[in-house]
Amino acid sequence: MLTKLELASVQRERGELNDAARTLVEVLPALADAHSPQIEARAWHSLGMTLTEQGSFEAALVEHDRALARYTELADRFGQALVQRSIGITHRAADDLAAAERFCGSALRLMTELGDTHMLIYSLQSLAKVRIRQGRGEAERTALLDGLEKCRELQDGFGQALLLRTLGELDLAARRFGDAEQHLERSLQWWTALSLPLWQARTMRDLATLLDATGRRKQSDATWSAALKLFERHGSHEAGEPRPRLSGGITPARSPL
Repeated sequence: MLTKLELASVQRERGELNDAARTLVEVLPALADAHSPQIEARAWHSLGMTLTEQGSFEAALVEHDRALARYTELADRFGQALVQRSIGITHRAADDLAAAERFCGSALRLMTELGDTHMLIYSLQSLAKVRIRQGRGEAERTALLDGLEKCRELQDGFGQALLLRTLGELDLAARRFGDAEQHLERSLQWWTALSLPLWQARTMRDLATLLDATGRRKQSDATWSAALKLFERHGSHEAGEPRPRLSGGITPARSPL
């Protein structure tokens, strides 16, 4: 059963969203029969994250709520923090920024109490993404840079890519185009090295917005087209969302994490 959960996680990271959801739906009845509450909570949480990627936000929240309730019954505060962060991400993807801030903030406070330095960085990043979309991201810049340095120390490639992209989004919103391009290009290099196509597409979408804002329209269109093809191929919710444009403020991208 644990092998199936690990497989679903790998499938989701690779953008094989339908396969990940199918794997989890298949394993959940066996987990219930085996009376494995901790593992069952993990599976619900994983299914919630997968459904968020697919754009089924209401269904995702149902699975997240199940996982959170189970972790609460088990007095597993770390599990509660992980799920609260994911609930915040789902609300952010659904454009409910007030709820996103509430849950991401709760996850951050709990991770701070638990003293888990690594997941604290991811919690900081999730809340920073909400603040960027609220127009309050500048206050998060120092924490994001500190988190990036910590991910380097931990040799966490995914974390570095994630923090670099978030810094790129912050710089793009602030119209620091040179800094934004540098951060986004470095993030894209990491996603490519890690072979994570959906994350490549998300960063390419950000780069397309930047290229458009700096007058490189032909390059922007080509980059956006390549990103859209990846979204469509993998069935992610971004495939049905409008192309972001930078006008008075950045049109928010709703991607998870």
